[in-house]
Amino acid sequence: MQSKDVDNERLDLKLVEAFHGLFQALHARRTDEWSPGKLTMPQFKVLMLLSGPRCPAGSAPAGDLTIGRLARHLGLSAPTVTGIVDRLAAAGLVTRSRRRDDRRVVEVAATAGGRELISGLLAGREERLRRFFARLPEDDARCLLKGLDALRKAIESDEGGRVESDERS
Repeated sequence: MQSKDVDNERLDLKLVEAFHGLFQALHARRTDEWSPGKLTMPQFKVLMLLSGPRCPAGSAPAGDLTIGRLARHLGLSAPTVTGIVDRLAAAGLVTRSRRRDDRRVVEVAATAGGRELISGLLAGREERLRRFFARLPEDDARCLLKGLDALRKAIESDEGGRVESDERS
């Protein structure tokens, strides 16, 4: 019985190693679309949250969000998010507006240019992934799909790291 536990532990370690290796390989083959003058990763994440239906499932409602909600969803402080939003606003990628029913609350929205930039980045990422997937034998692709679906379900069923939504701010 103990042998099975050791095998499972080794499998977990191998899966973690494979996961890290995958991201290292993807990172090593990234394009210059993330170069200075485009977006930093925190700016990308803010725009993703604001950019509509391509927003990661369950991370936040797409559309206008307050600085406080953005901060909670990103795990950052409100002053840090304010700085990120300042730079995005200066680049014309987001706008700020005061909530009509409570002028103290500032809502942030992606501009058409911000949504277009995110759409282009996601389309490029999708195209690269499709190219990588096309290189897999069909049986491997089907196994990968099954495994990724199982991983997604395991992640979704784990309540330990879920960010709670707060509609007030």
